[in-house]
Amino acid sequence: MYRRDFLKTTATTAAGFALTANLHDLMAQPRQPLADAFQLRYRQVHLDFHTSEHIAGIGADFDPEKFAATL
Repeated sequence: MYRRDFLKTTATTAAGFALTANLHDLMAQPRQPLADAFQLRYRQVHLDFHTSEHIAGIGADFDPEKFAATL
C-alpha cells in the first residue's frame, strides 16, 4: 500500500466515523408524522409579475392600499 492510499483510506474512515457518531442518538428520537415535518411556521406569498412596462397605462389603476388589504 502506498502512502497516498493509506492517507485516503484513513481520512475516509475518520470521516465516516465522524458522520455516524450521532446516528444512534438520531435514531433513538421518537419519529414525528411526515405531514408535521413539512408544516410552515408562517404564510409565504410569492408574487411574480412579467408584464412589460412598455404597455401604455399598465398599472394605472393599481391601488397599493387595496392590494395590501386583500392579502
